Amino acid sequence: MQANQNLAYDLSRYEPKAIKSQPNLELLEQSHRKRSYTPVEILQTVCVVGILVAALSLVLYNNVILTELTDEINSYRKLYDDYVTENILLTNQLETKMSLRNVEAQAKAMGLAQVEPYQIEYIDRCEGDKIVLTAHSPVDTEAQLADGLSAVMEYLRIAFNKN
Repeated sequence: MQANQNLAYDLSRYEPKAIKSQPNLELLEQSHRKRSYTPVEILQTVCVVGILVAALSLVLYNNVILTELTDEINSYRKLYDDYVTENILLTNQLETKMSLRNVEAQAKAMGLAQVEPYQIEYIDRCEGDKIVLTAHSPVDTEAQLADGLSAVMEYLRIAFNKN
């Protein structure tokens, strides 16, 4: 057949080809004997297995410890939450007992009343040192007059501040 120049109709693919000779295959005998391992190989295998067992044991031990710590943390969190709740409760009770309305009610129940302006007596500490006279000493009318005048002035100041 002629070589066809057109690749669209390449029929050479379907022509019979020359058969190549088959290679000679030989069967090798399999030994039924078990392979003997050297002591070094046995020692290496034992060491690898030992390391694997130790690593697995460590992983299990770490999981046990982690579980115990998680339980302990959860118990402390619960205890903390209980304490926070108790703190809020006690704070609310304290605020309720110390409210102005409750204090005034308790004071009225005990018979207490608010201080009136005439009941207030101010102490003047800016006069310096004073001498206290006993009952046998002569009466200083000037000092009594000054004390009376300051009491009147305080009464007037309270009266004008009230209005």
